[in-house]
This record gives sequence, C-alpha cells and structure tokens, in this order.
Amino acid sequence: MPGGHKKCVKDCPLCRERFSRSDLIRSPAIAPIGMLHSPSFRDEPAKTFYFFNHVPRTCGTTFTTHVQLFAELVGPTTAPLLHGTAECEDHCSRLEDLGACNQECANAPYRRFLIERLLRRR
Repeated sequence: MPGGHKKCVKDCPLCRERFSRSDLIRSPAIAPIGMLHSPSFRDEPAKTFYFFNHVPRTCGTTFTTHVQLFAELVGPTTAPLLHGTAECEDHCSRLEDLGACNQECANAPYRRFLIERLLRRR
C-alpha cells in the first residue's frame, strides 16, 4: 500500500490516499506529468510545482507538490530564478514541455530531477 509506514507528504485530493516522498518517486499508481512555475500573484510568492496523476481507475485525479519537497534529493542551488527573463527558455511555463533546461536557473535542477528520476520510470 502506498504511504505505508513512511512519512506522509501528500494526500490525494480526491480519494485521500496518503503518499510518502518515496511513493511519489517510485509508485506505479502515481504518474508524473510535468513541472510548472506559478509566478507571484498578489501576496502569494512564486512557486514551482510538479504535477502527478493518481492513476487507479477508482481515483484518476491530478495533484501537485512543490518542487521544494525534493530539495534534499536535488541538492543546493545558488542560481537565480530566470523565469520571466530574457535568458529563460520557458520550459517551466508549459506543463506539457518535458525538455531539459540549458540555463543556470534555480528551477533547472528540479527539471533535471523530473526528467532523470520521475519521468524515467514511465
């Protein structure tokens, strides 16, 4: 059963199944979709999210997690966020864009993690 005795980091918003970070990385019941940056809005700071599908037919919902949930696995980054600048390749602006980022950007290590660890299991 996903979640098991491991620390819960996300509840499915529809069926309420509990997932650990390990479940999000490895469980066949959770399919990664992509990554999207959400610019700041009013008092909300900018955030970047991973999107997942909970694939069992009894659920089938989409949910998100902040990429920061995986910071310990991604490692430290001192690069600035380039979203919205001339240097940005805009990969994080389109959920369906699964291309690698070639820039030194705060989101680039998370994009590599998405491609190399999350999407690799598809």
